[in-house]
Amino acid sequence: MNSSSNLTVYLGSVLSGALRTTVIVFYITVESLAIILNLLLIIAILRHRHTRRSINLLIANSAAGDLMIAIWNIPFQLATLSGSSWSVQGASGRVVCKLIHFMGGMVLLVSPLNLLFITVERFRGVTSISMVELGRRGIYGLVVLAWVIPTALYSPLFYFIDLRDEMCEITVPWAYYRDYMMALFALFVVLYFNIVVLGVMILRRLQVIDVIVQLPEAQRIARKRRLGNAIKMVLCSLGSFILFTTPYHSLALHTIVSRSVTPLISKLIIAMLFFVCLNSALNPGICYVFIEDIRHAVKQVLSTGQVTQG
Repeated sequence: MNSSSNLTVYLGSVLSGALRTTVIVFYITVESLAIILNLLLIIAILRHRHTRRSINLLIANSAAGDLMIAIWNIPFQLATLSGSSWSVQGASGRVVCKLIHFMGGMVLLVSPLNLLFITVERFRGVTSISMVELGRRGIYGLVVLAWVIPTALYSPLFYFIDLRDEMCEITVPWAYYRDYMMALFALFVVLYFNIVVLGVMILRRLQVIDVIVQLPEAQRIARKRRLGNAIKMVLCSLGSFILFTTPYHSLALHTIVSRSVTPLISKLIIAMLFFVCLNSALNPGICYVFIEDIRHAVKQVLSTGQVTQG
């Protein structure tokens, strides 16, 4: 796939049989973990009224994005292991070609958007400690926006990409596609920067909030702990997202700029995409560590399951 508009890395052409089998096993393992852990997190949050607070609903929304990575992105990669060409042809092949590349990028933007919304909501909490959380309607609006914005930004891919000569290819001038994708990559950087800046501002403000807030001590301590843990969760999730997705995005950017994909780059893309999927399995654990009511809710779900089995 050198100097070509062909988009798909056909793993069957770059991996040997034994290595291909090993990759499949690793992908299936991570996919299973991601599906189980994210479903458990979503169920734990939505099952009880007291856990359906603003931050937790955004966390559940982020988990839904990670679940889509496991349900959609990983099976697509596994499907490409079986051959060296695009296997679905005709009208259905065109739909699958467009949808795969749209979803493959779109769902990766859902998680950082939810992290940004969580950070902004926590920032409201420390700038005015008496400010109530967003109402149910406002939170549902953010939940919808976390999907509408990525859908709108990645929708041009339905026009840019099509099935031609049994290959999924770019159908617009390469410069248009390159500039479009670079703008999307820049958006990720802007999101990272804003989340980090707001997160640091919140943590610094929490250090002096005792002086400016007149609340009962127990309530003040509990409020500070919740705010601090939420931001620590956001920053850890963001750090994990950057660590595991930036190499993949960097390789994707390299292929777009150079318009070439060597066998080595193909193998690296396979490896880096695996880490993207691994990140979707790690996020529920990060939430479990930092958010106390989610921790209790997960334990309740697990204990209920054990009682039912008994």
